[in-house]
Amino acid sequence: MLSCHNVEKKRGQLDLTSREAALKGGENGPALKPGKAADSPLIKSLVPGADP
Repeated sequence: MLSCHNVEKKRGQLDLTSREAALKGGENGPALKPGKAADSPLIKSLVPGADP
């Protein structure tokens, strides 16, 4: 279970509990870009030193 970005606690209106929700995204758009993982904001935020 995610402690943030879930159905009850959507920081930035982002829900990461399902692929569909991540593709829908939140206030800043989709968290995932199908076929372009390296360009996906979610993946970029996992890189050390990244500014999510």
